[in-house]
Amino acid sequence: LDCLQAQEMPRVAVLLSPTIVGTGNHTTCMRIAKALRSTMSPEKKQRNLEDVEIVVVPAMSEHAAEKVHKLVATGTVACMMGIHCVKSGQHLIKHPGIPFAIILGGTDINEFASRSSKDQETIVQCLEMAHEVVAFSDTLGDAAQQLCKKRLKAVSIIPQAVDVEEIKRFAETATAPPAPPATSVPVDKQERCESSSSHETTRAQADTCPSGRARVSHTRAKRHVFLLPASIRQVKDPLFLVEAFIAWSKEDPTVALRIIGNPLDAKIVARLDAMTKGTAVEFLGLVSRANVMRMMRDCVAVLNTSKSEGQCGSILEAMALAKCPVLVRGIPGNLDIVAHNETGYIFDDPKGCVAIAKSLVAQRVAAEAKIVRATGGGSPAGDGERMQDSSCTRTAAVADASEVIQRALRRVQKAHSLAGE
Repeated sequence: LDCLQAQEMPRVAVLLSPTIVGTGNHTTCMRIAKALRSTMSPEKKQRNLEDVEIVVVPAMSEHAAEKVHKLVATGTVACMMGIHCVKSGQHLIKHPGIPFAIILGGTDINEFASRSSKDQETIVQCLEMAHEVVAFSDTLGDAAQQLCKKRLKAVSIIPQAVDVEEIKRFAETATAPPAPPATSVPVDKQERCESSSSHETTRAQADTCPSGRARVSHTRAKRHVFLLPASIRQVKDPLFLVEAFIAWSKEDPTVALRIIGNPLDAKIVARLDAMTKGTAVEFLGLVSRANVMRMMRDCVAVLNTSKSEGQCGSILEAMALAKCPVLVRGIPGNLDIVAHNETGYIFDDPKGCVAIAKSLVAQRVAAEAKIVRATGGGSPAGDGERMQDSSCTRTAAVADASEVIQRALRRVQKAHSLAGE
């Protein structure tokens, strides 16, 4: 904002982000763009920013470099902001005369930094050229400092956030039954490849796309559904829990696992389809945002299985929705936002996840039984005495889910407030 106020009119701020719909970086980009436009609204004339234009550029699109160059050539660009040191950083570092801020995406530091020397050079150059470096957590900020051999002046720690008011609106209006299951593009289509972001499936297309193979849900009758929202790619490790949930569902036919997200890696999608055919685990493809909220509202818990994270947006959304607990893999990005038995539950392996999940199902069944008894009915179907496997270190004495949900909501509301400031 200081850069924009210092420049003569007209003024443009460029916001760069990976364009893959259904990923955390895309959601973060849209949230920041909305917040910036709100800050520059006519109602806030004291900032003298009401005439500033915010231009969002898809960093991985075919013509991204050309579009950024043309914008800079107009002489109106006052500043730029990018998410991800490689995907956005590759464009930012080409224009040293324009001040920019970089937001660490998570995979840039956790994954790309070790993939190739070229990526590492881009990351370091981007970090050192940036006027501001923003990380969601101290863990991510410290990793960036180490990568630059502690040459960075400072890293601003601003927790990842979600639009709490928007989530509340979804919670208030999500009363209709789920719409028909999402449609996904056939496995052999190239638009699933992460490198071809210009052909990505959009959320708008998710429930309406007339082409492709329909993902017909066969778990709608299941009483206890767990939800894994994750784009289908290596870093999200969507296969991590599949075998464990299939085995559990054979013991308890009332449980199911639904996986939703953008099918970005065709090979993983093919494996997922092969492993889950005819089982209580199903992949529904990319689902509209409204239906994601409905699924979160109705499920036993929202899961995360990632190998690495910046800070997971879908987990924060579930915490803000406050309708179910979150159950996450014990990795640094998740540990930054989830405390076991406080704001969610943490597992280290599939066995530990299923053990906690069994306890959550037992709590749910017990709660249903109390309601039935209070209304004079009989016992609901299901075994209310299922207990966790005490051999799994994190699962002993799993805390009451309702209390965990409320603590999680308070935590995400605090992060939303800090991000706004």
